[in-house]
Amino acid sequence: MYCRNTSSYSSYKGNIGTKTPNFLKQTFNATQPYTVIHTDVTQVRLSNQHWAYISVMTDEATKKVLAVQISVHPDKQLIMKTADQLCANFPTGTKSINHTDQGWHYQQKDY
Repeated sequence: MYCRNTSSYSSYKGNIGTKTPNFLKQTFNATQPYTVIHTDVTQVRLSNQHWAYISVMTDEATKKVLAVQISVHPDKQLIMKTADQLCANFPTGTKSINHTDQGWHYQQKDY
C-alpha cells in the first residue's frame, strides 16, 4: 500500500529576528512595475521522492518572475541568492516594497 506523506514545508519558526510593518495590509493593487515585489519559498517533491525548494520573487503589477532559485535546502543561502539575482537585474534608482510572509528567512539581519 502506498501512503502519501501529507506534511508540507513551513518556514514558521516564530519571531527569531526583526519583522517589518505590513505596509500593504493585504491590498494588492500595484499598477506600476517594480513598486511591489512578492517573495516566497515553495516546497516541491521531485520524482525521486526528495524535496526541492523554490524561492521566487515576482512583480505585483506585471506578475512577471524577476528572480528564481532552486535548492535542496530551504536556508538563508537560497533566499539571499534570490535577492542577489533580483538586485542584479533591478532598474537603477527604483524603490519598492518587498512583501513576504515574514517567515524566519525574511527576519534575518542580512535580508
